[in-house]
Amino acid sequence: MMKQIKFTDKVIEYDPKTQQGFDDILFVFDKKIKTMVSRWVGQIPNHDIDDLSQICRIKLIEALDKYNDKLNINFSTYVYTIWHRKLAQLRYQYKTKKYSRFITNDNYVSFNYALDKNNNAFYLMLGKHKCPISKQVITKNTCKNCEFHVAYKKKEVGKGFDAGKSKEFTLCKYFMTILEQRGVNAISLDAPIKTSEGDVSLFNAIPNKENVEDICFKIDLENIREKLYKKNSKTDQTSFIILQLMVDGFTRSEIIRKINITSTEFNNCVKRLTENADVHNLVQ
Repeated sequence: MMKQIKFTDKVIEYDPKTQQGFDDILFVFDKKIKTMVSRWVGQIPNHDIDDLSQICRIKLIEALDKYNDKLNINFSTYVYTIWHRKLAQLRYQYKTKKYSRFITNDNYVSFNYALDKNNNAFYLMLGKHKCPISKQVITKNTCKNCEFHVAYKKKEVGKGFDAGKSKEFTLCKYFMTILEQRGVNAISLDAPIKTSEGDVSLFNAIPNKENVEDICFKIDLENIREKLYKKNSKTDQTSFIILQLMVDGFTRSEIIRKINITSTEFNNCVKRLTENADVHNLVQ
């Protein structure tokens, strides 16, 4: 069955089974793909313009298969979202990969550990996780006199084989120093205050904590941060901080107190967030 691929000024018919019409659609995008990926070269190691262009062409086929032509959605908007997400995923993978060239003692370092935002330190389980410096499984003696060691803490494991069990952890700041060397931008905020309140409708649109941990959500959130901070506007930067705090579970009144702004400033920032297309796509 032929799909009606909608553009601003025309419609191209496409057959998902035979890929009839693909050449016509690729002709529309081919130069635009190269222009778009040229901005990503340098951010994604070992990939040149041709490599990234080919990845986008493959994702174009996937987008055509998934595109719902019954909805009133411009295909260009749809496929550009998919391309940017894929390129952001590649960039994220290289920033958080297990081993990074030219960085010493970065084994085992990734975002796959719980983060204590008060100390900007990661929880590493004793008897299970390895120290990137010593390369040995961590014990209470491992962290003795280490400048990156914060404290030992008991904590209930949230997921995996040990979910629900209380285990002993070390809080280690070393991981964050390596992630920063890899170019990962992390915003340090205090640990969230658990609350069931929800004063603004946007709070209810934010995914729950489990979904926030999803890699795609983190990628999209980071892209929003980069766009808002590029504007070099204090209001846009404050808006992102508010969005991050909403994700972490803070309420309207808690956010106002925490970042010391007025109710009017808060409302203006939330208005900017609700009108932001990237935020809308993130929480829908």
